[in-house]
Amino acid sequence: MCTQLDRERKVALLVALTWLTTTAFAGATTEPTDPADGVRALLDRVEQAWDRRDAEALCACYGDEGFLTIVAPPGREEGAVLATGDAALTMIAGAWKKDPPTSHRFTQRDIDVRSDVAWLRLAVTDRFEAQPDRTTRVTALAVRRADRWRICFAMPLLIRPVVLVAEVRPDSPAQRAGVKPGDIVVACNGQEVAFAKGLEQLAQAHAGDPPDNKLVLVVRRAGDQSRCEIPPGPPGELGLRYEDRLLPAKSAILVDASQPHPIKDVMYEELAALKASNVERFLALVCPAGFFGLKPEESKPTRVLSKDSLRDVVVEGLAQLQETADLSTARYEDIQIIVDGDVALAACHFTLEPLDKTKKKISTPSNLEVYVRQSGKWSLAASLPEPIEIGTQLRAVAVWSPEQRAEVEERLRGELVGVGIQIEAKPDGLLINKVFPGSGAARAGLKATDIITAIEGKSAAGMPVDEAIGLLRGPDGSTVNVTVRSAAGSERSVAVTRGTFVVSGVESRMLGDKIGFLQVVSFNEHTVDETRRAIEKLAKKQARGLVLDLRGNSGGLYSEIVKSAELFIPSGQTLWFQRPKDGGVTPVTSQAKSATDLPLVVLIDARTGGAELVAAAVQRCKRGTLVGQRTSGQTAGKHMVKRPDGSSELVVKTDYLMTQEKPITGQGVEPDVAMPADATPDQVQQKAIALLKAKLKHP
Repeated sequence: MCTQLDRERKVALLVALTWLTTTAFAGATTEPTDPADGVRALLDRVEQAWDRRDAEALCACYGDEGFLTIVAPPGREEGAVLATGDAALTMIAGAWKKDPPTSHRFTQRDIDVRSDVAWLRLAVTDRFEAQPDRTTRVTALAVRRADRWRICFAMPLLIRPVVLVAEVRPDSPAQRAGVKPGDIVVACNGQEVAFAKGLEQLAQAHAGDPPDNKLVLVVRRAGDQSRCEIPPGPPGELGLRYEDRLLPAKSAILVDASQPHPIKDVMYEELAALKASNVERFLALVCPAGFFGLKPEESKPTRVLSKDSLRDVVVEGLAQLQETADLSTARYEDIQIIVDGDVALAACHFTLEPLDKTKKKISTPSNLEVYVRQSGKWSLAASLPEPIEIGTQLRAVAVWSPEQRAEVEERLRGELVGVGIQIEAKPDGLLINKVFPGSGAARAGLKATDIITAIEGKSAAGMPVDEAIGLLRGPDGSTVNVTVRSAAGSERSVAVTRGTFVVSGVESRMLGDKIGFLQVVSFNEHTVDETRRAIEKLAKKQARGLVLDLRGNSGGLYSEIVKSAELFIPSGQTLWFQRPKDGGVTPVTSQAKSATDLPLVVLIDARTGGAELVAAAVQRCKRGTLVGQRTSGQTAGKHMVKRPDGSSELVVKTDYLMTQEKPITGQGVEPDVAMPADATPDQVQQKAIALLKAKLKHP
């Protein structure tokens, strides 16, 4: 008899597979002491087949039963194409005739075996008689069937695997060493790192070392590399949680959750077919050339699902899913896609509401899906057996130490304690981009364009911004000595007194042609008053139209976001809807008189943050025109909750919607006038000005 707990576990397992194949390995087959030995033997056979020009032996190393192979086009350094095993071998044979290498060697072999599937990060070196050696980086996927490994995907240019730091515990050895969430681990103790498993093995081997023999991590952060030294200890005690991630390589591009793409349309069609229990419609949407999925089974080799055998899996899975879950609530969140030529990898989170409303919503990463473009149309080609995240977006709940919480609260108040500057790292020091009025830096005569060359006698050349901020911070009333070089080249030492200063979240100016420009970069306790004053100031300068720039807005206090929307929306109109996690949808209505009725164009992008609610209100109430790219959809009602260890975390308690059926949270806000993702800020602004001029001519 199937108990309720058994059923819930089964539902959770089924939901974890977007296409209703299994995500986690339920068992293991018989394998060597070192599970990677079989993969190494496979790579040896590939090398030997190339040396002999033995196409038949090479064929035996690649996927059977119609496996699809991603390869680089012959003679090209960019792009990727999809081919069956035979077609790929034909391409290889053509390369043998045209430009045969004397040898073909895997000079780097990073292998991550997960039961019957292995991810491979390889360096392939071809040697020629009269030419220099040529080395290519390749990411591949190998599958074991009937105790024999075969390569089914070789992706030389599409992706590169990395290890992402997903969480750093407050006051942990890793945090004290300077590791931060979002860092990419490049190397550990001098060895290059590609997979989380490899990093954990290196850390484990270092656990028993003497205290002075530290674990050295090299991490990449915002394009810069940093060296972090952590005292030795078991991986679980370092304070780190890290994940495997896939990033685009070379010519490939990342389409993140905020950007539209035809593949997303296909995914939504497939999801709609499943929600409607229309199995035949779903099967008709998969790759016309033939679909395959990889499904691990208990005590058996991985099973290959053809398009036909997938029907049985879907029918059975839907029946089981409908026993305890509301299939109509199924949706995708955080769709991330890597595209190169006619091949793409897609991943997302799949959510579903249980029929029992006392249970939590199920949210789990989907399988990694392979899409291909044939005759101009994208189709699902394969479902890989393990969820792997794409991109570096962190989905973990934010956690702060007491000191970090205090800093967050300061920022929300709009008042900070410090010297009062914004800085940027440069090779010769720290460039001051902004000096806040009323700050200690302003009183000391520091200016934007000055370069800080030393802090308390320590050279600032090559100093990371985070380290500099740590040196510049201090108690209210204390001083810090800095050496600065002016734009003219003169250098001086200055004692700057730390103190409280106001961080303005609003900037305004006239653009010409009686068009005002208003930028809101955050919502702190001063934002509404500052915005109202800026609107009044622009009105006195006889502005006839207004460009409201919300791009890059970092969010902030929900109360200020509501009041800011009310500045542009007349009283009585519904701004948006809110849906608490405990159920129910209620409208949020403007309660105040608007501050302006000027024609309005709003600039938005994927970084618009909490300001996307203001944009949604403008669009919903037809108050203005939105220009730019779709917003991120990451706006949600969050509350800071204190944890037993003294740290705090943000807990999401409310989602927001444009209408009672159309979500903002998880979906974002679409612009009325879409601009290309590579459009410059000036191009977007000029488009807004042109739209306003047209409105002013034709009221």
